[in-house]
Amino acid sequence: MAARWKLVQAFLREFTEGADFVPLTDKAVVYARIRAVQQGRFNAVTADGLTQVSSRIGDTEFNFALNGEMSPEGIVAIAEDALQIVDAAADVTEIRRLLKRRRSTVADFSQMGQP
Repeated sequence: MAARWKLVQAFLREFTEGADFVPLTDKAVVYARIRAVQQGRFNAVTADGLTQVSSRIGDTEFNFALNGEMSPEGIVAIAEDALQIVDAAADVTEIRRLLKRRRSTVADFSQMGQP
């Protein structure tokens, strides 16, 4: 599950940034980019263990690379997960908050009961 979430995060990062890596501000643009991939409107070329995925919306082309073992169906499924997040978010800023690294604390009870 953690690996799948990382892929969704990667999709969200790619689809919420412009070619200059500056975050987009229009949620409708983000939605349209993810929706294009979710609908299967992308090209995928696999070489050297990576699958290069590219899609175009109007004048805007975007590309990203995935593990070469990712099937077209897997790409569509990850895009669907990303779309659900975009649908639930109020704006692009809220989507981008999900990309921030979170620290977690794990309790260690292995030494309980020992002096």
